[in-house]
Amino acid sequence: MGTVREFLRRTGLRWSLVCVLFWMALCAPAFSQTGDVTLKQLDYNGTERSYYEHVPSSYSSASSSVPLVIFLHGSVNGRTATVEGAAKLAGWTTRSDEKGFIAVYPVGGIVVANGTSSPGYKWNTYVFNGESPDDVGYLLALINQLKSTYRIDPNRIYMTGHSSGGAMVNTFIGNGHASLIAASAPVSGPWITTFRKSESLMEPGGPIPVWIWRGEEEDQITGTIPRDVQDEDQKQFWIQYNQTDQSQRTVSGSYVTDVFTGGNAEVRFTEVTGAGHLNDDDYSSEIWDEFFSRLTLSDRN
Repeated sequence: MGTVREFLRRTGLRWSLVCVLFWMALCAPAFSQTGDVTLKQLDYNGTERSYYEHVPSSYSSASSSVPLVIFLHGSVNGRTATVEGAAKLAGWTTRSDEKGFIAVYPVGGIVVANGTSSPGYKWNTYVFNGESPDDVGYLLALINQLKSTYRIDPNRIYMTGHSSGGAMVNTFIGNGHASLIAASAPVSGPWITTFRKSESLMEPGGPIPVWIWRGEEEDQITGTIPRDVQDEDQKQFWIQYNQTDQSQRTVSGSYVTDVFTGGNAEVRFTEVTGAGHLNDDDYSSEIWDEFFSRLTLSDRN
C-alpha cells in the first residue's frame, strides 16, 4: 500500500480519484467475448430471476443506441437440455456479434425438478391474470432493466422463441404489450387453443408484425389439437387481428412462405419442407435479415 501511495504522490494523482475510477470500472457493463453468454440476475417481486445476455464488443464503441433481441427458450429438463445450452446454441449470439445488437435469454419461471442440483425450466404460457409465476411481469421488468443499463433503442426491441418459448412470445404480446415489441417470431410454438383457452383472451393492444415458423413434419400429437390445425389457427388469428388482405407465396429451397400485407402490420407464415420440430438457431439469419432488421415501432405510428 505504501508503494502505491508513493506512486500516487509522485504522479500527482489523488487517492480518492483512484478509488472512484476503480469503482466505476467495477460497475461498468461487461462486454461478452465472441459467442459467450453471461449469467445475470433480476429481483422480481422478491424472487431472484435469472437470464443470460450477450453484449457484442462493438457496443463499447457504438455512439448510438442498439437493437435488443429477446429469445425465449423451449422447455428444458436440466439434464440433456439446459437454458444456458439453448442460449449458446441459439443463433442469436452469433447474429449479435455480426449485426451489433444485444441478445438476451431469459429463464422461464416454472422450475422442473429432476433430482439434481440443475433443474429444468419452462414458461407459464397463455396466462392473462398475473398468475404466479408471473412470467409476463418478469419479462416486462427485464426489458425495463435492460433499457436502463444499456443504450437500447426502444423502437427496435424484438422477441422470438422456440417451442414453448414461442408460446410465451404470444403470451407476452397477448397481455397488451405489442406496443413494446417491434416484431415477433414464434418458432414451432403451440397456439392458445391447444391449452383449451379462447383466442379472445389474446389482447395485444395493437397491431404487430409476426413471422410464424413451423416444420412440415411437426409432431401432430402435441396438446389437445393437431399441430397443423394449431398453426393454421395461429396464422388466421394474426391475419385477422392485423387486418391484412393481400397475400403472396414465395418458395426458397425448403422454405415455403406466405406473406400477408395490406393491413396494419405484416404477417408471415413459413413452413419448412421435410422438417419436424424446428430449432430457432437454424433460422435466426432469415428472421433478422428479412424481418427484424427492417422493422421498427415507429413504422406503426
